[in-house]
Amino acid sequence: MALEGALRDCGLAEVMQLLAGGRRTGTLRVAGGAGSRVALLRFTDGAVTGGRWDDDPDALLGALLACGLANAADVARAAGWALAQQPPGHVVDGLVETGAVTRHARDAVVARLLDDLCFELVTVHDGAWAFVDADDGTGATREPASGVHVAGEALLLDAARRRDEWPAIEAVVG
Repeated sequence: MALEGALRDCGLAEVMQLLAGGRRTGTLRVAGGAGSRVALLRFTDGAVTGGRWDDDPDALLGALLACGLANAADVARAAGWALAQQPPGHVVDGLVETGAVTRHARDAVVARLLDDLCFELVTVHDGAWAFVDADDGTGATREPASGVHVAGEALLLDAARRRDEWPAIEAVVG
């Protein structure tokens, strides 16, 4: 069952509370208005388990590479593993299954990406949201696995705190 609405009528915090209360599993799309990026937040049983911008489908893989947790050879091995799965798996899952990246390291990077995504989302007050239940199992919308299960409200509260503290940080750092 799909749900959708305007952020001016039902804010992001309210949407997340609705999804948590209903223990929903699926993807929440949040668009902040004309020309803005679309955020995708994955929910499992009402908890946020992953997220990314729609124009960056491999954000997690890119972050793992950028922080040196994986290299090109690791990715090649993981891609081979992913292709051998039925349906094909995600390369990040392959990095974990081949031992190149630990689950703990993957989850720490997922949590950081979620924090950064929500940091930007707390300023979005005009736009639209839509929630679509989990896919039919074909893997067409497959995202990498995650051991992260965070309450949406906690993510938004932390993001709002970071947003409030930003001017003081900016004054020192520039």
